Amino acid sequence: TVLSLIGLNTFAQTQPGNAINFDGLDDYIHTSYDGVSGNNPRSIEAWIKTSTTAVEPHYITDYGYFGTSSLDNGKRFTLLLNNTHQFRVEIRGWGLNSTTALNDGLWHHVAGTYDGATVKLYVDGVEEASGIPPINVNTTLITDFLIGIRCDLIKPFEGDIDEVRFWDNARTLQEINLYKDFELCTIPANLVAYYQLNEGLA
Repeated sequence: TVLSLIGLNTFAQTQPGNAINFDGLDDYIHTSYDGVSGNNPRSIEAWIKTSTTAVEPHYITDYGYFGTSSLDNGKRFTLLLNNTHQFRVEIRGWGLNSTTALNDGLWHHVAGTYDGATVKLYVDGVEEASGIPPINVNTTLITDFLIGIRCDLIKPFEGDIDEVRFWDNARTLQEINLYKDFELCTIPANLVAYYQLNEGLA
């Protein structure tokens, strides 16, 4: 099932408990946002909930150019859960893992940031990992921002996703914690795409 979402919401809808449930088979959201390109700073965050035991990646968000050769390294930017259900940020050809398994059936906030040099991973408002990609980050805007699946439409997410936010700067720990626990009624600076995902019942 594909849900297309367009635009940036400028107000918050009061619908407590609403989120989108992804069946892990064919559900995903194709947005109209193309993403932040090249080596520019960015942050992507979301609330997720899953109890999957499948030993395979589950993709939260993805965008950019999908290619399978080393010539395509650095052209795609991805948030996912890895085979052991830890939060992971991938830049095609390289990845960084957090330390906490997140398949306990509870809601968790995840955020990945990139400041032009360093990638940082945050889980529930705590920094769990950071690293400098050893490849040239050059995100190429071929596939629009996807929620719940990889750019080649495999490895879908199984569980619930809510409050997906895309920023065109690297959010600090303090900035992430300032906003993560509630919907946004006004649009802060640097927020370039916002998906409240109140269209579904988790």
